[in-house]
Amino acid sequence: CCCCCCCWQVLLDKTRSFVSAWAQLPQGATVTDLSDWLTCMTADAVVKASMGLDMGNVEAKAAGTPLHKFIAAFRFSIKAAVGRATVESEFGKLAAWNPFFDGRAAVEAKAAAALKDSHDVVNELLEKTRKGEIGGPQ
Repeated sequence: CCCCCCCWQVLLDKTRSFVSAWAQLPQGATVTDLSDWLTCMTADAVVKASMGLDMGNVEAKAAGTPLHKFIAAFRFSIKAAVGRATVESEFGKLAAWNPFFDGRAAVEAKAAAALKDSHDVVNELLEKTRKGEIGGPQ
């Protein structure tokens, strides 16, 4: 099987999981968190196709369980990179005006934690690749 065929199979498998999860929603239900669903689908498909690791986000989203930690870390990092991570956006209006709360330090700490989580995920992927658990012929 060529790499292209395997990638298509990954996309088809994740699409089936995605559609199956939505099929379980009550008829007429409104999907209010479409961005989350699409993020889960994209992250799962890309990581599985490129590294052989299924992050399981689509299934976690469907089950109402926590998503892979990379999702939150990636989202916050992008938000911070474009200047949209503020004290108010992260901790609320009250925190932004609280003189006893160091909002700038709190946002910086959140950014540092997101960066650490991202590094941890990359290191985990590298270690699994070194051990032959992912990244090779599946």
